[in-house]
This record gives sequence, structure tokens and C-alpha cells, in this order.
Amino acid sequence: MALAIATGVQDTETGVADEHVVDMDRQIKMKQDDTAQFMTILGKLDSKAATQIKVNWLEDEYMPVLTSLASGSITATGQTAISVAAGEGAYIRANDILYIAETGEKVSVTSLTGDALTIVRSVGGVAAATASSGSQVVILGPSSAQGADTGTLKATKRVLGFNYTQIFRDPFGFTGTEAEAELYGADDPERETAKKAVEHRRHLEASLWVGGRDFTSNPPNSIGYMGGVSEFLVSNVFATFGAISLSGFDLKMQQIFQQGSMNKVLFMAPTAAGALSRLLANNWVKADPRESLYGAKVNAFVNGAFGPSCR
Repeated sequence: MALAIATGVQDTETGVADEHVVDMDRQIKMKQDDTAQFMTILGKLDSKAATQIKVNWLEDEYMPVLTSLASGSITATGQTAISVAAGEGAYIRANDILYIAETGEKVSVTSLTGDALTIVRSVGGVAAATASSGSQVVILGPSSAQGADTGTLKATKRVLGFNYTQIFRDPFGFTGTEAEAELYGADDPERETAKKAVEHRRHLEASLWVGGRDFTSNPPNSIGYMGGVSEFLVSNVFATFGAISLSGFDLKMQQIFQQGSMNKVLFMAPTAAGALSRLLANNWVKADPRESLYGAKVNAFVNGAFGPSCR
């Protein structure tokens, strides 16, 4: 190799480029944190390993005590035929006493066919009154005559719940040379292993929310698809809400607390959650001129009618 001679003052570009030590931060920065919150919650609950591609469970509940008037109102006159919401006549037996929540009137059911009821008006001290379509109707229970038979036998049926297991894979690979090469930050494949663990959790998180429950039988390559929360939540799902107000939100909470356990969890989109927090923004009082923190984060809501909080 021919000898190279440099004349004069030497600067950073005079020498061989590769002889400079690279000024590189040893830590690799990630643009986004692991935000798999649902997975974090599930990790704290009791669980067991699945032993089949299909996982089953049984669900049961008590006889409902709440229904509503179907289309059309009940008048204050001698109307003795009413209908309740579609399919909910099954909750009621002959001789049941119903409480019309809008007016306070109690009526006695003499007979029924499907959702159509024949009733006796004004049982007790409240006179017959007009109630509008959709009014809530509380089933108070039967009033049986002395010497009467047992009446109509009814019981709720157990329901089979199920889901499928799904195989999640997030593969990666390196050549032996790359795996041995010294790199800034954590060496591969250790670095990529840590990344894939987070990506794997994020895939599980997304499927737990909106996965579609299904199964494709194709031996020897059958595929199971895990259903997410969106496939199992049916009641108290509000696709639209309109302008959020504290009074309007409180009414929704009453609807939610009327059924099921007193322990509730509320899932909402970021836009709705932000709107709920902004309702309390005007409650902020700047008592100290040095105070700079502003805003409210609502993570629980206490309903005045039922008491427990919805988180």
C-alpha cells in the first residue's frame, strides 16, 4: 500500500473515517410503551390452563323482576289488556302483581298469552292512571288464592357459554453471525426477544377486546379464533350517547346498576372518557398563584341511587 502524507493541520476529516469511535447512546429508545391494560388486569385474576380447543362454562340467573310496557300506553280508564316488551312475557305468571313505576298503580295478571296480558286494574289504594309506552314494570310476585294449585311452573334455564383457544405466534430469527455480532444497546436476539414479548401482549390485548369467536375445521390444520369482550357484552352497550352531562351520565349508571352484581366496570373510548373528565374541569379553583396543575381524571363514578362506584 502506498504511503500517504498529510501536510498541515489535521482535522476530523483527514484521517480514516472508520478510526473514529462512534458517539452512540448505548440505550435504544422505544417510541411507545407497553400499554396492554386488559392483559394487566387479567394477570391479577385467578386462572387455569385450557385443556381443549373449546372452553365451556355454564351461566344462570334468577327470574327477572323488571320489564316494561310495549308499544302503546295504558290508559286511566278501564283498559284491561296490555303488552310488555317482546319476549319478556315469559317472566310473568298468572296471579302476579305488577307495579307500574310511572304511576304507582298495581295491577293483577289474570291470564297471559306470550307478551299480551289480561289484568285487573288498581290493586290497592292507587287509582288507575295513564302510563306511557316504555314505562318500567316491576314484577312483585304472585298473589295466590286459598286452596289454589301451584300455578304455572317456571325456572330459568342454564346457558352454555364458550370460547375457542387461539394460537398466537410472533416469530423472528437471526443468522448465527448476526447473533454473535457486537451491537450498541442490547445484543440481538435478546433485544428482539424483549420487543416480541411486548408485541405478543399487544396482539393478545387487541383480540381480547374485539376478537371474533369462530372455528375452522380443516384437519390437520384446524384453526381456533378467540372471541373478545365485544362478542359477549350485549346489555348496557351504548354505541352513541350524544352530549355528555353529569345528569345524563347518572341516568345511564342507574340503568347499569339495576341488573346484575353491584361490582361494575365501565369500558369507554378515549373520547368519551375525556369528555367525562372535562365535565369536572370547571370545579378547579386556583387558590395559589404558583399552582399550575389543571384538569381532572375520573376513574370511578358513584351513583346516588345505588351507591357503589362504577370503575
